[in-house]
Amino acid sequence: MASLGRFIRLTVGACAFLLVIAASVPCKAQQVNPTASSVNEQQLLQELNRIQGRVSIPDQRSGVLEQPAGRDWREFRNVTLRWIGGITIIGMIAVLVIFYLTRGMVRLESGRSGRTIVRFSAFE
Repeated sequence: MASLGRFIRLTVGACAFLLVIAASVPCKAQQVNPTASSVNEQQLLQELNRIQGRVSIPDQRSGVLEQPAGRDWREFRNVTLRWIGGITIIGMIAVLVIFYLTRGMVRLESGRSGRTIVRFSAFE
Protein backbone atom coordinates (compact mmCIF):
# COMPACT_ATOMS: atom_id res chain seq x y z
CA MET A 1 0.00 0.00 0.00
CA ALA A 2 2.86 2.36 0.81
CA SER A 3 4.55 1.59 -2.48
CA LEU A 4 1.33 2.45 -4.39
CA GLY A 5 1.17 5.86 -2.68
CA ARG A 6 4.82 6.43 -3.44
CA PHE A 7 4.27 5.47 -7.09
CA ILE A 8 1.29 7.87 -7.39
CA ARG A 9 3.27 10.75 -5.84
CA LEU A 10 6.20 10.06 -8.16
CA THR A 11 3.92 9.95 -11.21
CA VAL A 12 2.12 13.19 -10.28
CA GLY A 13 5.47 14.90 -9.62
CA ALA A 14 6.87 13.77 -12.96
CA CYS A 15 3.74 15.00 -14.78
CA ALA A 16 3.97 18.37 -13.05
CA PHE A 17 7.65 18.65 -13.97
CA LEU A 18 6.94 17.81 -17.62
CA LEU A 19 4.09 20.33 -17.68
CA VAL A 20 6.39 23.09 -16.43
CA ILE A 21 9.07 22.19 -18.98
CA ALA A 22 6.53 22.02 -21.81
CA ALA A 23 5.08 25.42 -20.86
CA SER A 24 8.48 27.10 -20.91
CA VAL A 25 9.54 25.83 -24.35
CA PRO A 26 7.35 28.26 -26.41
CA CYS A 27 8.74 31.19 -24.44
CA LYS A 28 12.26 30.32 -25.51
CA ALA A 29 11.19 29.79 -29.13
CA GLN A 30 9.98 33.39 -29.56
CA GLN A 31 12.64 35.72 -30.87
CA VAL A 32 12.91 39.32 -29.78
CA ASN A 33 13.32 41.90 -32.50
CA PRO A 34 16.05 44.19 -31.15
CA THR A 35 15.63 46.77 -33.90
CA ALA A 36 11.92 47.39 -33.22
CA SER A 37 12.51 49.11 -29.90
CA SER A 38 15.66 50.89 -31.05
CA VAL A 39 13.70 52.74 -33.73
CA ASN A 40 11.52 54.29 -31.04
CA GLU A 41 14.59 55.08 -28.94
CA GLN A 42 16.23 56.82 -31.89
CA GLN A 43 13.14 58.96 -32.39
CA LEU A 44 13.14 59.88 -28.72
CA LEU A 45 16.83 60.77 -28.84
CA GLN A 46 16.20 62.99 -31.86
CA GLU A 47 13.41 64.76 -29.97
CA LEU A 48 15.54 65.03 -26.84
CA ASN A 49 15.03 68.76 -26.37
CA ARG A 50 11.25 68.60 -26.22
CA ILE A 51 8.54 65.99 -26.23
CA GLN A 52 5.30 67.51 -27.47
CA GLY A 53 1.76 66.30 -27.71
CA ARG A 54 -1.44 67.46 -29.38
CA VAL A 55 -3.61 69.91 -27.43
CA SER A 56 -7.09 71.25 -28.04
CA ILE A 57 -6.81 74.53 -26.12
CA PRO A 58 -5.54 77.78 -27.65
CA ASP A 59 -2.28 77.84 -25.65
CA GLN A 60 0.12 75.75 -27.73
CA ARG A 61 2.84 75.92 -25.06
CA SER A 62 0.82 73.53 -22.88
CA GLY A 63 1.49 70.79 -25.43
CA VAL A 64 5.07 70.41 -24.25
CA LEU A 65 5.13 67.34 -22.02
CA GLU A 66 8.76 67.43 -20.99
CA GLN A 67 10.76 70.63 -20.94
CA PRO A 68 14.53 71.05 -20.79
CA ALA A 69 14.14 73.32 -17.75
CA GLY A 70 12.45 70.44 -15.95
CA ARG A 71 15.38 68.16 -16.71
CA ASP A 72 17.79 70.83 -15.50
CA TRP A 73 15.81 71.23 -12.25
CA ARG A 74 15.74 67.45 -11.73
CA GLU A 75 19.50 67.25 -12.27
CA PHE A 76 20.10 70.12 -9.83
CA ARG A 77 17.77 68.63 -7.22
CA ASN A 78 19.10 65.07 -7.45
CA VAL A 79 22.83 65.84 -7.68
CA THR A 80 23.88 69.37 -6.79
CA LEU A 81 21.38 70.05 -4.02
CA ARG A 82 22.21 66.74 -2.38
CA TRP A 83 25.90 67.68 -2.25
CA ILE A 84 25.12 71.19 -0.98
CA GLY A 85 22.92 69.77 1.79
CA GLY A 86 25.51 67.23 2.86
CA ILE A 87 28.31 69.78 2.93
CA THR A 88 26.10 72.18 4.91
CA ILE A 89 25.27 69.57 7.55
CA ILE A 90 28.90 68.47 7.92
CA GLY A 91 30.01 72.12 7.99
CA MET A 92 27.59 72.98 10.81
CA ILE A 93 28.76 69.98 12.84
CA ALA A 94 32.35 71.15 12.29
CA VAL A 95 31.44 74.70 13.43
CA LEU A 96 29.81 73.32 16.60
CA VAL A 97 32.85 71.15 17.37
CA ILE A 98 35.24 74.08 16.82
CA PHE A 99 33.10 76.33 19.04
CA TYR A 100 33.00 73.69 21.78
CA LEU A 101 36.78 73.15 21.59
CA THR A 102 37.55 76.89 21.75
CA ARG A 103 34.88 77.97 24.26
CA GLY A 104 34.75 74.83 26.37
CA MET A 105 32.00 73.82 28.74
CA VAL A 106 29.78 76.42 30.41
CA ARG A 107 31.00 76.65 34.03
CA LEU A 108 28.75 77.32 37.01
CA GLU A 109 29.95 80.21 39.19
CA SER A 110 29.33 78.59 42.57
CA GLY A 111 29.07 74.94 41.56
CA ARG A 112 26.09 72.65 41.91
CA SER A 113 23.69 73.37 44.77
CA GLY A 114 22.61 69.80 45.32
CA ARG A 115 18.91 70.68 45.07
CA THR A 116 16.77 69.41 42.22
CA ILE A 117 13.37 70.55 41.03
CA VAL A 118 10.68 68.58 39.27
CA ARG A 119 10.65 69.68 35.68
CA PHE A 120 7.70 67.62 34.48
CA SER A 121 4.96 66.07 36.55
CA ALA A 122 3.60 62.56 36.00
CA PHE A 123 0.58 64.04 34.20
CA GLU A 124 2.73 65.93 31.70
